[in-house]
Amino acid sequence: ASKDPAIAPLMKMAAAWPNVTVLRNRRNRGFTRTVNRGLAEVPAGADVVLLNADTEVGPGWLQGLAIAAWARPEHATATAVSDNAGAFSVPELEQANPLPSRWSHEDAARALLQQAGHAYPDLPSGNGFCMYIRHDALAETGNFDARAFPAGYGEENDWCQRAEQRGWLHVIAGNVLVGHARSQSFGEDRRRKLGVVGMQVLRKRYPDYEAKVGARLFSFPRLVLDWRVRRLWHGAAAAPRARVLLYSDHHADVWSGWAAWSL
Repeated sequence: ASKDPAIAPLMKMAAAWPNVTVLRNRRNRGFTRTVNRGLAEVPAGADVVLLNADTEVGPGWLQGLAIAAWARPEHATATAVSDNAGAFSVPELEQANPLPSRWSHEDAARALLQQAGHAYPDLPSGNGFCMYIRHDALAETGNFDARAFPAGYGEENDWCQRAEQRGWLHVIAGNVLVGHARSQSFGEDRRRKLGVVGMQVLRKRYPDYEAKVGARLFSFPRLVLDWRVRRLWHGAAAAPRARVLLYSDHHADVWSGWAAWSL
């Protein structure tokens, strides 16, 4: 039930794609209830990605998130890094980070995919702007709390804390860069107000939550990730090329525009 006139044509286009189901609400039910409605449609045994409308993905993003989420048995979620997503911003936290001026978003995303590594720092919570959720963690933890967080801002933190209490971990997929405009749905003012209200609920339910965030936000693996991204951004020259693996040298010239690796 979006008031944006551009949404209906986009949904009509998406509904025509194979293997796509578009769910429509007759009235605006709020972010969290809408997410829960989507989760109710997910087949048993299928993983889930929450992806905001104000995002831009890059090459290999979904595979990168899946690899991070399934890298260890205790990983419940994997969240992408971004140019503008609070604690998940790289290389500088809690601020908008310009990409290298000579690169497109796709170039920057490919550079991280190839060079950011697979350390997967953990945090007490993922971020719903682009968060991959494993089906087994979702089945054990349940849906998001729409009563306490009807408009969003805090619902994924609450869910992640419930999962953590059951022994799950939440990791950062540092090699998956997703662009984020931020505050497009609510505006900056309302976003901050909703964030304050959500944090009040989180503090009451999980008194140690903020201390855990502070302790893990500057962990060694996270500092290494930021260092890798900073080095990539400062050294950005020629855009990274897509890679192809050749099992023989036959017709290798066909792949001249790619980064060709020989098996």
